[in-house]
Amino acid sequence: MADLLDAGSLLGPPETERNGLAGQEGSPLVNVFGLIPAADLMIIGDLLEIPRILKGLGFIPNVFFGRVGGLGDLIRAPNASLSLSLSSWGLAAARKLERARGVPVLELEAPPVGISGA
Repeated sequence: MADLLDAGSLLGPPETERNGLAGQEGSPLVNVFGLIPAADLMIIGDLLEIPRILKGLGFIPNVFFGRVGGLGDLIRAPNASLSLSLSSWGLAAARKLERARGVPVLELEAPPVGISGA
């Protein structure tokens, strides 16, 4: 009965695995916070590029929205090794997860893409 109530098992593999973005088995899961559709004109590209960069570094990106994320990723967020906040918009949620579940936060002022982000 407990297995039936486990939301993670009901949802199957993380959205990132279904989209071919998961890292190697045992790789650390990294939550991505702070991408805001109305405030970021490049959000579509960022939603594709940031997980690609994280995967290339050996992490499993945990993006909750867009074409690479979903509800399963949101449920797995407390199991992450790190929360990456890419703007002040994501910091409050990342800090709340840090206080509630001990997931450390790395705060960046902007996504690590483009000339200024690299």
